[in-house]
Amino acid sequence: MIKKSNVRLLIALAAELDLNVYQFDVCTAFLNGDLDEEIFMVQPDSFVKKGNEMKVCKLNKAIYGLKQASRQWNVKVTQVISSWDISAPSMILVFFSKRRNNLVTFVALYVDDFVIFTNHDQEKDFLRNELQARFKIKDFGKASQVLGMKIRRKDGKILVDQQGYIEHVVRKFGLDEANEPSTPMEHNLKFKNCEKKADVPFQELMGCLMYLAVTTRPDIAYVCSAMVESIQCLSWY
Repeated sequence: MIKKSNVRLLIALAAELDLNVYQFDVCTAFLNGDLDEEIFMVQPDSFVKKGNEMKVCKLNKAIYGLKQASRQWNVKVTQVISSWDISAPSMILVFFSKRRNNLVTFVALYVDDFVIFTNHDQEKDFLRNELQARFKIKDFGKASQVLGMKIRRKDGKILVDQQGYIEHVVRKFGLDEANEPSTPMEHNLKFKNCEKKADVPFQELMGCLMYLAVTTRPDIAYVCSAMVESIQCLSWY
């Protein structure tokens, strides 16, 4: 899967090269994977064929819950995109096309979400039609949210934030009335050992903050790392 750092890089390129950003979603993506081996499964509950209760089903395609499903979907979709004469760096699901002069297109794939960065709407239409010929897809038009990141254009720039997620975290941990600090961390602040507090889900809170730090809030990365390293209270549950 593409990393969020790759998506941020592509968004920066979209702002620099004035690319439009579109989003497609493949419905039931894992069901499209071709199997390289014979796999059998017991008949699903409520779908047992009368008179053949002792028989099993042979899978013709991948199915959700199968450990090979994600891998086979990855192989299938990579084969499909590569057939469009689009190149891809090794091990990174970002595909690049420059078939005509002054036309630049990046295709980023995250599981079943396609994010298209292009400076020509006809290229977007071409990719959508090619996908529709092989998969059932949803066309969301111009992307407003990618991998949990809200994106919007303003004055030639592309702004990225997670305001909705941050508000959810604030409400979840009861921080609605907390005061806003001027900086993420006070200068020379030293964290001290603390007593166990069963009502403080520290690990869950730090997980939320670390997710924000690696996605859209690198300004809190240091204080998150400092808290994890300094506070010896990782058994608060």
